[in-house]
Amino acid sequence: MPNLPFKERRQSDRIDMVLPIRVQGIDASGNRFDEETDTSQVALRGVKFGLKTSLQPTQEVPIRIVHKNVEAPFRVIGQVPGPEGALIYWGAECLDSTPDIWGIEFPPIEEGRESTARLLLQCVQCSSQNMFYLSDLEAEVFSLTKRLHHRCITCSDWTDWADPESVEHLPGEPAHPPWKVPRAHPRIELGMRACVLTREGEEEIVETANNSAGGLAVLSKKNYETGSLLKVAFPYQEGKGNIFLLARIIRVAPTDLSEVVLYGIQYVR
Repeated sequence: MPNLPFKERRQSDRIDMVLPIRVQGIDASGNRFDEETDTSQVALRGVKFGLKTSLQPTQEVPIRIVHKNVEAPFRVIGQVPGPEGALIYWGAECLDSTPDIWGIEFPPIEEGRESTARLLLQCVQCSSQNMFYLSDLEAEVFSLTKRLHHRCITCSDWTDWADPESVEHLPGEPAHPPWKVPRAHPRIELGMRACVLTREGEEEIVETANNSAGGLAVLSKKNYETGSLLKVAFPYQEGKGNIFLLARIIRVAPTDLSEVVLYGIQYVR
């Protein structure tokens, strides 16, 4: 598998999201194809998806979002890393000057540089979906109540926002006690899950000891070297809209737990 593109410039963060799509066009051999598949990631103007068909960089293909019955023209950027299997994964850029095909509001990426966490949430009143950059306090609120109170443009009012798949059932249990680590700078101590993605495409679900706008500390039994680059999604919700950020291991420390190591992870700006 090719290495992950760890150097990238984006107009928005990317969200891990499975949406049914239909892709049509001419394949690399000059034959017409019509294939239904799923997205693996979406962004404001981009998408990552798998096909059985081989495409050509720069070619244009129409992509239809099945559940919304909306279609937009895309330009194929090229082949990208993906899970091992029968599909070839492609990255494509939307050619529409004002794309709104995903039904998600993407804030400018600059707004999230000092955020503690990134989450895709849904308004419980109108079902609009927005990506939120959470402050320290908002992250603490969400870890406890699984809700945020935020202004909704569609409702023209302040409403509750929650995970899209748990709007009807929102447990309010507080986070369990985190692993205590002395710090020179204040951290938000939250026992939540994160996902670590290595250059080789290996994923690990880990528990956080604490987090801040600059990074987080996680507990793991795996061996990560100081200075190594990886991508981190925090908070992590299995099978839902997760946003991975480029990060670096800056600290490795033993713990009192058997074979468990504490890793300090810093976001790369």
